[in-house]
Amino acid sequence: MYIKDLETKKYVFKYQTPKTKNSIRIIPMQESVYKALKRQRIQKKEMQMLSDKWEPLNGFENLVFVGKNGKPITEHSFQVTLDGIEKAINKERKKRAEKDKTEFIPIQHFYPHALRHTFATRCFEAGIEAKVVQGFLGHYSIAITLDLYTHVTNDKAKTEMDKLENLYQEII
Repeated sequence: MYIKDLETKKYVFKYQTPKTKNSIRIIPMQESVYKALKRQRIQKKEMQMLSDKWEPLNGFENLVFVGKNGKPITEHSFQVTLDGIEKAINKERKKRAEKDKTEFIPIQHFYPHALRHTFATRCFEAGIEAKVVQGFLGHYSIAITLDLYTHVTNDKAKTEMDKLENLYQEII
C-alpha cells in the first residue's frame, strides 16, 4: 500500500497484513488469468529492458504490475488507467451509436472497488454458490456478500422468472 509513514510524514510503499483472518484466503486461479499474468511478466521484462530509469524498490522487485520505472503503481495511477479505459470505451460506443443511428449510452464512471462488485455479481450469474463467493470475497458473514456485493441484472431476473414459468408449465 502507498501510505503516509507516521514518523517521516512521507508517503511510502509498505506491505500490510490483512484486516481480518477471513482476508487471508486461497482463490483458485483460472487458466486465462494465469496466461494473462505470464504475458504481463513478459511485458514487465520488456519494459525493464527499454527503460533507462528502472529502479524497483527494495522488497517490491517481484511485483507483476509496476510503473515504467519498476516501482509499484499507486491507487491514483490505477484510477487514471481505469479512466483511460472508460474514455476509450465511451469513444467507441459513441462512434458505434453514430454509425448505427442509435442513442449513445456511455458507461458510468467507476472506481476500482466496482470491479469487486462486478466479480461477485458475475459469480452469482454463473451459478456459483453463495458460500463459495463469500469465501472468494473474504467475508465473515454471508449477509454481507448477499446484501452488498450482488446485483440482480435484467437478464438474471428474466432467467429466474423463466424458472417459475417452467414450474407452472409442469403443473398444468
